[in-house]
Amino acid sequence: MKVFLILALLLPGFAIAKKPNLIYILTDDLGYGDLGCYGQKVVRTPRIDEMAKKGLRFTDHYAGHTVCRPSRLSFLKGQHTGHTAIAGNNTHILPPDSVTINSLLQGAGYRTASVGKWALGREGETGHPNKQGVDFFYGWIDQSEAHDYYPEYLWRNEEKERLPGNENSGKKNVSSKKTTYAHTRVTEEALAFIERNKD
Repeated sequence: MKVFLILALLLPGFAIAKKPNLIYILTDDLGYGDLGCYGQKVVRTPRIDEMAKKGLRFTDHYAGHTVCRPSRLSFLKGQHTGHTAIAGNNTHILPPDSVTINSLLQGAGYRTASVGKWALGREGETGHPNKQGVDFFYGWIDQSEAHDYYPEYLWRNEEKERLPGNENSGKKNVSSKKTTYAHTRVTEEALAFIERNKD
């Protein structure tokens, strides 16, 4: 009986010690009612609805700003946009001493990733995601490069990764041939990171 009681007292501590996996989806221009899990009836979103069923669903959660870059920065730094260094979509580079949710999660032993659009620091700058608490990055670093579904390349950490079949059109990171759809690659990389780090 003593052994059982000791184990019963210790097991809850072990259960608490296991950190939950965190997946946070931040999107541009997505309204509260645009997903099935929040009442959308026209456009089906079964995968996101399933994630919402099994996870935490925010019902009183607001974007930090009306445009993407300051909204993203507000979330990453946990500050109202009045206290962040950016108020619009103008260029902003995070300073090297920035405390972000990514760096806090790294400090707690998490592996972190950011996939999609970053736009808070470019190649070689202190605001680059890999210098701001992101272990793995895949997507667009620069805001100006994130407006074409078929770019010539995406970034894998600090390296440009050419997308097969997409050729330079003469415009910055805009392909003249529409072969590899960037959002498919971003999704594949996100899923691969989750799979590699799920336990």
